[in-house]
Amino acid sequence: MVVSEADFGMFNRQVHIGRDQAFLTIGNGFGNQEALLWEGQFATQYAIAHKSKPWALVFNPKAVIRMVDGESFPLRPPSFHVDVSYHRLIQSTKEDKFQKLWYFGIGHHSNGQSGIFYLPGDSVVNLENGNFAQNNLETGLQLFRNEHLSNGSTSFQFLNIYARITPKFSAEWSGVETLDRLGFYRPFITYGVGGRAPESASSNVFQKLKANSNLILSTGYIIGEMRGQPENNLDKRLIIDAQYQYVLPFFKDLAFMARYYRGQDYYNIRFSNTLSVLTLGFSSNIGTIKAPVSYVGAN
Repeated sequence: MVVSEADFGMFNRQVHIGRDQAFLTIGNGFGNQEALLWEGQFATQYAIAHKSKPWALVFNPKAVIRMVDGESFPLRPPSFHVDVSYHRLIQSTKEDKFQKLWYFGIGHHSNGQSGIFYLPGDSVVNLENGNFAQNNLETGLQLFRNEHLSNGSTSFQFLNIYARITPKFSAEWSGVETLDRLGFYRPFITYGVGGRAPESASSNVFQKLKANSNLILSTGYIIGEMRGQPENNLDKRLIIDAQYQYVLPFFKDLAFMARYYRGQDYYNIRFSNTLSVLTLGFSSNIGTIKAPVSYVGAN
């Protein structure tokens, strides 16, 4: 399958818009989060892509760090992620409104600690320096559309349907203690919509607000063994992640962020907690996502 330069450019953008981006929160937000000065996710991407197939192999390492609002302002043991994913464009016709791709990836998540998982007594998790590590597989289908409007604005939409699986054999590396509490299977649906308007597009404040806003909605459910938690326990198994971005004037790659997260704590060994928190901060703008790319098989 050979695609045009424009279609490949959209495929390249589609690949990167579905990966994890950087953000920095201010404080601990509003909810049941512990007292924090900030939480930051520092993420980068690098891709090897083939122009005439087309496919892309994407490396997406990231680290999440929380600084506690307490004496000496300690940092929690960071949450390290390394993801590698293969993306392939699905051939479409001119009548198709969305460009489609499928992908498959593997990931590793750990905290770099080597302490015992449980404190003496085998019931309380060692949150200070307990070892946490897990490996996962992820596969999904993504639909994407990008439009250039007559007034100079651009808009995009994407829908990502995927599943993340923590295979049982990873217990050989990460420990049975983690797996029988974490949950093995996680189906997700993520929808994103947004755009960008030039300064001269409109003098209407509300139209500019709408044109420079991005919204990403994601929901998932944890299926599998979770230390006796029933399959219908929404409190422990349901995940909701809603993020609003307003692209800042003169900083098209940076956005103000308001995020509501409800579900299993994503910060390594603290996964036994259920978070329900609204946070404010800044994030990379998914509408202008770019990453270093090396091309093979170029025309």
